[in-house]
Amino acid sequence: QTDQINSLAFSPDNKILAAGDDSGAIFLRDATSGKPIGQPLLNEQQSSIVSMVFSHGASWLASGLYRGGIILWNAQGQKVSSVSAEELGQGAPDMKPLEVLAVAFRTDDKILVSIATEGRGELQLDAWRVPEMNRAHRPFSIPLEGPLPRAVAFKADGSMLAVAFNSQKIHIWDLRELGAPVRMKELNDLGTVVQALEFSPKGRWLVYGGNESDS
Repeated sequence: QTDQINSLAFSPDNKILAAGDDSGAIFLRDATSGKPIGQPLLNEQQSSIVSMVFSHGASWLASGLYRGGIILWNAQGQKVSSVSAEELGQGAPDMKPLEVLAVAFRTDDKILVSIATEGRGELQLDAWRVPEMNRAHRPFSIPLEGPLPRAVAFKADGSMLAVAFNSQKIHIWDLRELGAPVRMKELNDLGTVVQALEFSPKGRWLVYGGNESDS
């Protein structure tokens, strides 16, 4: 493996580490020994992998692409289904490819949620039925405050989304009702431009890190 790694994901039992790189390849490794597991998983678009997540039951691995699109793999490393960049952008000819910033499975593994850059000053939240990968709800647009967010993170069960803005604030969205997301909280005056966000495994905590001198 020689290309830059952009995304990492552990299987639920912490035995497998998936690493996605700039070439669009996903490498599976034994998390203890570091030895490769099978052959790399490749996507036809050769688009960088920017987000990944294993399902809670470890039956699926979902990967989000830099040039738009989502691929669903099974536990045997086979491509099961996918969402194309055109499907993600709903066929709008004037839209740039939507970079899929984060993905998460709901608790029952029957729904995958994704958040992507929408290209018109908004983020696009989607919900997909697994394994068919057709839309479970109409896309929901989240307005941006200034440039693209520095960081986004889903709670492990996909029921909550945190978005960090350049203005030293974080918005937290309640996604329990996928058809009607609600902005439930705003964290202001954080004293840093947030560069990284992460929910704790059980979702009790949200941690962030940044750079006070960044602007």
